[in-house]
Amino acid sequence: LIIIFNFVLRHFLKLRKKEKNLEKFEVFCKKAKDYEKRGLYLVALDYINNAISIDLDHPIKLSEAYYIKGFIRVSMQKYDLGILDLNESIKIDPKNPKSFSLRGYAFIQLDKNEEAITTLNSALALNSDSSTDFYNRGIAKYILFRYSDAIRDFDEAIKLDNQYSNCYLYRGHSNYLLDSKIEALKDYNKAIYYDAKNPVAFYERGCLKDDLEICEEALKDLDKAIGLDSANLEYFQVRACIKLKLKRYDEVVEDIDFVIKSISKDSYSFGLRGSAKYGLEQRDDALKDFDEAIRLDPY
Repeated sequence: LIIIFNFVLRHFLKLRKKEKNLEKFEVFCKKAKDYEKRGLYLVALDYINNAISIDLDHPIKLSEAYYIKGFIRVSMQKYDLGILDLNESIKIDPKNPKSFSLRGYAFIQLDKNEEAITTLNSALALNSDSSTDFYNRGIAKYILFRYSDAIRDFDEAIKLDNQYSNCYLYRGHSNYLLDSKIEALKDYNKAIYYDAKNPVAFYERGCLKDDLEICEEALKDLDKAIGLDSANLEYFQVRACIKLKLKRYDEVVEDIDFVIKSISKDSYSFGLRGSAKYGLEQRDDALKDFDEAIRLDPY
């Protein structure tokens, strides 16, 4: 009886230890995720490292912990280190689609787009209902100039989530680069419909309308883009170009004055302002700007 009692007791204590370890593990993982959300990444890493160090006979949980650690690294923009953690997560549990998905995203950030596509293929083989994975794979293909392939992925993402604004935006870019300008315009319209606070969508639609010679409408989009992001000087330059076409020379000078205050060595801006001043018959000032443009970029 004593032998049986000791065996039962040891078994009970072993089970209790596992339960306590699992409880500690779950607490550490939760705290790691909470601190990551607050941007306290080093604290989050301490907690997840503590979780990983626990003697836990549970591969799925351990794989999840390495995923969390990889997620923290990616949030810190330490993509190489994040990929190492995600590799470990996948090694422990090769059926964890989240780890493949995040690793694919990290590869894109490192401009390793072929690796990203391979990884995202694996993620989608495990979970074909992920609009994010189709979108990210489309982005990798877009970067590799595979625009038709990218469009097919964006199409799939939109089927799964028809309000995915960025999918419409990048499908619009892809259509534009394939010279399908009307399709691109439809996509930019959709992107703006689902996210009316994205300055890039207004900017791209404005550039496309300018290309289609719808200049007044293009200006409205550039105005909106600048209203949403007045720090982007390229928006001012493009707006100035459109105004130059419309012979609104005073407004061109106003836009380019603003740009030159921030970038005093941009030859393109001096050339634009010189053209506007020439249109205003301010020939001497125009020549000064042209001279400065040539001095900054003699080629």
